[in-house]
Amino acid sequence: MLMKPRLFAILIGLLLGLAGATRAAPVTWNFNFGTAASGQFTTDGAAPLPADAGYFLITSLKVLSFIDASLGPQVVTSNASVTFFDAFAMFNPTTGAFRNHAQGNTWDDIGQLIFTGSFGGAGLTIGGGDFKVGSTSFSIFGNNGGLVRFHAVGPLVVTEATVSEPGAAWLSLLALGAMGVVRGRVRPQRPALSHRPA
Repeated sequence: MLMKPRLFAILIGLLLGLAGATRAAPVTWNFNFGTAASGQFTTDGAAPLPADAGYFLITSLKVLSFIDASLGPQVVTSNASVTFFDAFAMFNPTTGAFRNHAQGNTWDDIGQLIFTGSFGGAGLTIGGGDFKVGSTSFSIFGNNGGLVRFHAVGPLVVTEATVSEPGAAWLSLLALGAMGVVRGRVRPQRPALSHRPA
């Protein structure tokens, strides 16, 4: 017995919904401050507060390269990664905005970031306030938020890193195939041509 078009439509909706749900898995993002600094951060899971709809929690961040405006290129070790984020540090992929809720307030940046690993030969703190819409520089501070030690100049740009999501891809293809089946089954039939007597 053939499935009715309405049931096929429901099936398509479920498949597309499942494909979207797989998108909630960890996502890696590249960030660049022009050509002066680069790195990556990861989001995993939607922010829990209703007021933060569209934001995803940031779970990791690492610096990959850094060129100081005065001192030139700095040595960045492979383990230069963040070990502490302010409360609910988050990112909105649609708007490109950052947000955090440090001290019970709402701030339009990623907040304070403390990381391990050597950077320019010393343990330092990342200037999380530079991670915000419209930022044009990236500062590295001394231990415990001391004076600015390194300063890179360039506009902040965030792009999604290449990720493989075979589950979502297969579900999307399956949904498209089901749509094709529905179209084929509900297409109206042409009336047969009548033969006129000669």
